[in-house]
Amino acid sequence: MKKIAILVVTYNRLECLKKWIELVRNLKIKDGYQYVPFIIDNHSTDDTELYMKKIEIENDNNFKYYRLDENTGGSGGFSFGVKQTIEEGMDFIWGMDDDAYPEYDSLYNLISIYETFSNNVCLYSNSNFDSDFKNGRYKKVLSWMFVGFFIPKEIVLDIGYPRNDFFIYHDDTEYASRISIKYEIYKVKSSIINHRNGVAEMLPSRKLFNKKIEFYKLPDWKLYYFIRNSILKYPVSNFKYYKEIIRVIIKYMFPIIYLSPRQFKVFIIGLLHGVFRISGKKYSPN
Repeated sequence: MKKIAILVVTYNRLECLKKWIELVRNLKIKDGYQYVPFIIDNHSTDDTELYMKKIEIENDNNFKYYRLDENTGGSGGFSFGVKQTIEEGMDFIWGMDDDAYPEYDSLYNLISIYETFSNNVCLYSNSNFDSDFKNGRYKKVLSWMFVGFFIPKEIVLDIGYPRNDFFIYHDDTEYASRISIKYEIYKVKSSIINHRNGVAEMLPSRKLFNKKIEFYKLPDWKLYYFIRNSILKYPVSNFKYYKEIIRVIIKYMFPIIYLSPRQFKVFIIGLLHGVFRISGKKYSPN
């Protein structure tokens, strides 16, 4: 019997987590497989811990719950979770956010595609309403989000764990980049996860010389990690590291100055920390 860890990282979104739990309880699964939900709680300050203790009291032993000592962000949560699932003998990991809701046959369809490959590959659920598959059931991709990533333990043991020092943003693309050097990643059309939190709100746009200037509406802490980790995701030995520094300056600096000048200092700090490889939790959520 092959064991699949369904890994979710949660923080202060109990109502989302409750909905996620109810959906995961009823997922369709193929013969020869079983799944175990792993819930990683990033030290929530709402009633998440009390709710999970209630589930334990009700003897729902199918769920594994881990409460971290502090909020380590998605980066720390997924890194801890992937490591924990491997240590507990899981054969595969299927990971997602607490507001990512898999459809009934999403995991079944994912496994069905995986079984068509004779070699080890990673898969990626269709978590962003993608319809561009050119009439195929799946397509090769070079990146993914940590919403619907599916990875066999053998690849984890070879590549290592996700980085735990990004807090949020780009930890998923950094991990996919490491994986794609040796292995292939395929996005599966019919493995649907409904996740609508991926579209960022924009600042009110302005025009300059008849050109529309836009940028994301992000609090300071999110802006810092967005800028820093854009650069930090590439090793210094990779030419993309230097290209990314230039891209970040060209693409983001002027819109921030023009649309949100108060945040220019945050932009500079994030840029410098990315350039000088300063990682870890430097800004806490407001």
